[in-house]
Amino acid sequence: MVTHTGIYSMIGVKMGVRALEYFNVGVNNLEVVSYAGSEPPLSCLNDGIQISTGATIGQGLIKVDKTVLTIPTVIFVFNGKKIRIELKKEIAERIEADISKGVQQFGMSDKYWAYVEELAYQYWQELGRHVIFNFSF
Repeated sequence: MVTHTGIYSMIGVKMGVRALEYFNVGVNNLEVVSYAGSEPPLSCLNDGIQISTGATIGQGLIKVDKTVLTIPTVIFVFNGKKIRIELKKEIAERIEADISKGVQQFGMSDKYWAYVEELAYQYWQELGRHVIFNFSF
């Protein structure tokens, strides 16, 4: 498998940074429950969450729930307070459509991975972390 910068890892970074901002804390202060599962590409969200929050699976600060939600969803906890952050449905659908288009066009080739990486950087620039998520308490 080719190493790449993925779409869901970028979304995970933005989600984690948004959670840190919400709680007004630095890294290594959050407990996390992810509903992204352990199968790529959605599970790459977990990588971004770990990178941005410092909460790692190895530390036991992030847990990957057995329930997998098709829309990237994570619960963040700080001092007993919880917030659920979910990618907006229309953005999740756009990402899924772009990934499907890449698979159809390139298969799982090096060209596909280059396509995904290009999209990840495009999404990083276009999708502001203050507008792409829904919050619930």
